[in-house]
Amino acid sequence: MTAKEVLERYAQGERDFRNVDLWEAVLTFANLEGANFEGADLGGAMLRYANLKGVNLSHTNLRGANLEGANLQNANLKNSDLAGAMLRKAIFSRANLSNADLRDADFVGANFRGANLKGAKIFIGKENVMIQ
Repeated sequence: MTAKEVLERYAQGERDFRNVDLWEAVLTFANLEGANFEGADLGGAMLRYANLKGVNLSHTNLRGANLEGANLQNANLKNSDLAGAMLRKAIFSRANLSNADLRDADFVGANFRGANLKGAKIFIGKENVMIQ
């Protein structure tokens, strides 16, 4: 499935995009609020400033994706791979990031207020840290 097809189907009311392959898809400024991308491959995808409020991204590959400025309020990212992702200025307030892999991600200026980071893997300095 292409990014264009996802946007067209979303505009028609579809919200279930489980397990889709959107490797390196360009979805900058896309409105995908409330969609289900569980198990999808969004590795290297361009999601800058996308509206991903309430999106289910659990068990999703977002390795190396660009989510700069994206709105992920109340999103489910449980067990997702965000290693090496660009997360600058992204909004993760009240998001579920439990057991997510955030190693080597750039989250300068990101908002994690009220987010669940239990079990998340984060690289700080020269240390890999797992949040308990």
